Amino acid sequence: MSATNVVRWDGTNWFALGGGIPGTVEAIVASDEGVFAGGQFSEAGAVAVTNVARWDGANWNPLGPGLNNIVFELAIGVDGLFAGGQSTASGSAAVSGVAK
Repeated sequence: MSATNVVRWDGTNWFALGGGIPGTVEAIVASDEGVFAGGQFSEAGAVAVTNVARWDGANWNPLGPGLNNIVFELAIGVDGLFAGGQSTASGSAAVSGVAK
């Protein structure tokens, strides 16, 4: 099996998640909506993303404009996905290290 920085274990075998993430993955969290990865990367599979992406079981997807700097932590709460790191912006919205 060939994989790039993120894989899935099914209890017996490892599987690549699409084309993987060519960059640094610092955080990963799963929910009913998919698997979310954060770190320092500009691509997930062949899709342009900015430091955070969602695997829906078949494809990688961007999360809006992403975050402008490295993501160190991800958490799922009742209000959605939370990201912590060194970001100061998500698109034109200002954030201060933590974003929802």
